[in-house]
Amino acid sequence: SALEGVNRVFLMEPQPSLGPADTVMLPFAREAMECGCKVVLLSSGSVAYQQEPLSKVEEAIKQAERHAILRPNWFMDNFHTWWVEPIKYERVLPLPASDAHTPFVDVRDVGAAVAAALQSDAVDGKTFALTGPQSLSYSEAAAILGQAIGAEVHYVPVDDESFVRTLLDAGLPQATADYVMGLFQLTRSRAMEGVCSDVELLTGKKPHSLREYAELHRDAWL
Repeated sequence: SALEGVNRVFLMEPQPSLGPADTVMLPFAREAMECGCKVVLLSSGSVAYQQEPLSKVEEAIKQAERHAILRPNWFMDNFHTWWVEPIKYERVLPLPASDAHTPFVDVRDVGAAVAAALQSDAVDGKTFALTGPQSLSYSEAAAILGQAIGAEVHYVPVDDESFVRTLLDAGLPQATADYVMGLFQLTRSRAMEGVCSDVELLTGKKPHSLREYAELHRDAWL
């Protein structure tokens, strides 16, 4: 009954995870497709480089007559959610990214891109990579966050085992911790360093910079 009178649907993996993306998302996705709905899927930039549960969701969605797939890179917003405590209390950013670069994307731009994809038939059948305007090292990102709060913030590379332990200690299930660790291993391979213009293509506006994001959320780290 949720699909009565509906002609387009936005699909996003629930957080925290309720199970593998394909198991959780595909039943409703198939219902929407059978109803003739246009389906816009928020996937992940990692799907372009490895097989994962979201890959199966993408494969199914591509069978819809009208669909669009959006693959965002790492969210800037992780800095004031997942990674907020060490930044706020210790002025460090401890992550297993080595010296890789990342074109962090603001979720405001992801939301605007989703809205545009839902409303435009011109994007049907296409896949878009969503990134911010710059590919930054984590040391550069830490420095920008520090400038926003008037304090030095330092990036501290950590090993995989220590990082997974912090995720488990925070209450994440092993499968989720392993998945997040896998994303950082992919990040270290430098496969996801490239900047794309798809946010501007979809929205007509340039994506927010990390500096703009940091100024908006500075109170989270004070």
